[in-house]
Amino acid sequence: METLESVKSDYELERGKPMPTLNHAILQQGILLQIALDYRGRFFALPELNLLVNGEKLVPDLAVYAGAPKFREQDEQYAAELPLTTVEILSPSQNIVELTAKAERYLRAGVKSCWVVLPEFRSVVLSTQAGSYVTFDRHETLRDPATSIELELSQLFS
Repeated sequence: METLESVKSDYELERGKPMPTLNHAILQQGILLQIALDYRGRFFALPELNLLVNGEKLVPDLAVYAGAPKFREQDEQYAAELPLTTVEILSPSQNIVELTAKAERYLRAGVKSCWVVLPEFRSVVLSTQAGSYVTFDRHETLRDPATSIELELSQLFS
């Protein structure tokens, strides 16, 4: 029996994650904009930020920090501090086990909350503790107890 070998793109090899789709990009932008508009000065979200998490190189779709972004005189290849929240958007070539395992690595390292966006289900799974998850669907408001960020999912999935 012959097996098919998966060929990864340069993007996937370099970033260690699947190439984003159109819906992935729309969701990433939507979350980033909602945080930017609703929480200006309190929180900001950075896309595709390189993080070192307990020595492991990880790249969340969004990293959410407190305050306002500040341009640095000395740039950093890997962010010096971990975000409060990470956001991962499930891509068609990923499975949920990969993203929940990644969320648990973030949480164990000190990230306060992790959101896993499930485009096919139009929902977001939130975790503030490894192994514990709360699901919000497209008709609800995501309420993150770690940051007090609220996100209208109907706007995100419209």
